[in-house]
Amino acid sequence: MYYSFMIMSGTEHLNMLGFVGSVFETDPVLDFYVSDPLLEQLYECCKTTPDPSYLVSADFTNLMQLNDIIGRQKANEVMRTIAAIYQNTLATLPLTTRVSFRVHGDGINWVLEGKNLSQEQVRACLTAAEKETQTFIEQAGLSRIQHKRYTNVAGVGLATSFSEINRSSGTLTDIRNEHAFELSMARNLVANTVKNPLAAPEFLHEHYLACATKALEAWSHKRISAPSLFPENFTVQPIASKHTRSRREEMAFLKQIQNNGQATLIRFNLYNLGGLNSLIGNDQVDGSILEPVRDYIRQQLASFPPEYRHIYERDGGVMDIIVPTQNEWLISELQRSVQTQVTTHIFGKSVTQFTKDNDLEREDYDLAGDTLLANIPHKRGRLPGTGMISIAAPIIPQTPLDNVFQSLEAQQRLQEYHGIRYFERISIDSTDVRGVLITQSSNSDLNAIHPSAARLPGAEQNPYSWALANRFTQEQLADLLKKPVGMIYEALTGIPLQPVLNRQEIIFHLIDQGVDPARIKQHLSPRAAFDAFVRREMQEKKLRPVDIADRPSTRPHGHPEFLTFNLARTWGYIPAQLEGIDETLLQAQATIRTLGKLDLYKKGFRNVDSPALLPDIRRRAHTILADAESKTDVLRRSQLTDHVIEIARHEQAMPDPQIVLAGHSLVIDSMARITEDLERFDLFELAHEMRNLTAPLRLGNRKLESANALAILSRAAGLDSLRTTKQRHYTP
Repeated sequence: MYYSFMIMSGTEHLNMLGFVGSVFETDPVLDFYVSDPLLEQLYECCKTTPDPSYLVSADFTNLMQLNDIIGRQKANEVMRTIAAIYQNTLATLPLTTRVSFRVHGDGINWVLEGKNLSQEQVRACLTAAEKETQTFIEQAGLSRIQHKRYTNVAGVGLATSFSEINRSSGTLTDIRNEHAFELSMARNLVANTVKNPLAAPEFLHEHYLACATKALEAWSHKRISAPSLFPENFTVQPIASKHTRSRREEMAFLKQIQNNGQATLIRFNLYNLGGLNSLIGNDQVDGSILEPVRDYIRQQLASFPPEYRHIYERDGGVMDIIVPTQNEWLISELQRSVQTQVTTHIFGKSVTQFTKDNDLEREDYDLAGDTLLANIPHKRGRLPGTGMISIAAPIIPQTPLDNVFQSLEAQQRLQEYHGIRYFERISIDSTDVRGVLITQSSNSDLNAIHPSAARLPGAEQNPYSWALANRFTQEQLADLLKKPVGMIYEALTGIPLQPVLNRQEIIFHLIDQGVDPARIKQHLSPRAAFDAFVRREMQEKKLRPVDIADRPSTRPHGHPEFLTFNLARTWGYIPAQLEGIDETLLQAQATIRTLGKLDLYKKGFRNVDSPALLPDIRRRAHTILADAESKTDVLRRSQLTDHVIEIARHEQAMPDPQIVLAGHSLVIDSMARITEDLERFDLFELAHEMRNLTAPLRLGNRKLESANALAILSRAAGLDSLRTTKQRHYTP
């Protein structure tokens, strides 16, 4: 495995040790090292020292759900606080070595060494840190967040395991694999007794965010963690890179060439790398899969100038390249060539054939037999399949580079929703076709999906998204509609809204700093005028930089022009043929939530700990009723049904069949209107799958009229004005 290192500011302790010229990157969230070679060298050093030493492995629990509920920025602050609690607690031990690493996204490793350091001391220290962490998590209101995949896991924390390092210890990979198994077993053995007494997380984003923000302020002093300690006689052996470069070098090169106006960033991402590691091991994956992929990419870079022949490698099988062109045909050909080689020589092979070709011996392989590598199940239960995602984004002059990476992430999410596919450019009847989407099911069975001729305009859109939009299954669609409406829009259209959200956060920042909202409205359109206005205001008022690392949370501001989708319209992120799709998605989102809550309600669920939350739920319902001018009747009815079922779910000791029947009747009515709108947007197959979601209800003659159903829910929730009769935007 080959790496490159560069000197980073803030690592003076490395320079003091004489590490000039060999650099180690740190994670921007935790400020922990992210260099496996450094960890490997420390590990091997500790194996030969006389003092007791230990490797601690840790894994953040429920981090994905935490990101969804309070946003990535606040979730990062929670992670920093937890990591600092452990770091500072470990600093109380009599240590001569303490170096921390962030690995594989959610994982952490510590290397510890000290004279007479015992296992009991390490265990007691980790236990104390866990108790302190749970005190913080309870104060942050996050202790009962239910895990998405494991019903027996709730809350947030850091699960830990550790082993002594000595001459008889195996390789670093061996010991980390043992720890990963122990952490997995510990999670699976958790008693299935923890239930979340709060309302669904998507219903109470502001509640969780307010609790977390308050706790983070109270614990802010904890986020300053103890510095690392390296062994006195530790000497780093620099590893020269002939294959890849670092993320820091990638950003430096992008800044250097950004104003040329011709470059494109292409990302190759191996999907389900965890599944491959579990099947054939980390070392074998690196040598038999990652290294050949690097070779295939390097072959395509050979014709470019030397400065463009580098691969910038990120964690988790992500490889970026930068090419000096924005020619779509050339970029598509490059992607197609790499994808074809990867599919033919790697993922189109059966596990048996692949392991035989690469001289890999392991009993587990026989269990997989003739299964294609492309069909290996996802380790975390996501969409099945293994393969490569390939996406590209142009480098636009004077545009924040963050926007480029956000565009890549939006396109990646889109492709992940539809499985692993790759692109091929063809011509039919001498007419140039923009692209064909290929679904890879085997090495010899390729099914082409042609993008619709009605592809949406917009340079920032994935050109294949229109074909993908009609490929959702019911399961994928139901899962997607539980997410924020902006993410739904991105997944359906491929148009990233992150640039809109970034500018929206800047607007809130300017208002907080005393800028008159009326002045901002005058300079909203076009985007270039708004950006120029912001630069002037920031410079004249000497305002601090705006942190746009995360989607802004919902916040009241009293200016409809600054709502996310209104800004998206103003800046051209919603094409004319999709006008009104945001309201349709809001209806669909509320309807899917209602179906889930009805299912819980039918099972007799009662939230005995939620009385304090019910006034807030009622307030939201009354706000919807009062906000008649900004919502259509269909949207109000969809959202009110969702809120009223939530109230009944928390208040009623036993399910009322009439409430269930009324809720289902209104869901069917709302779904009928939603499918009509989707057909109006030419999303016919998507409309068909939406309609199928309500097919199992089959209410027949038991279906209630909308007015009767609304009256039943109104009485159940204690809301007198639920019935809506005025049709404003739609006519049945």
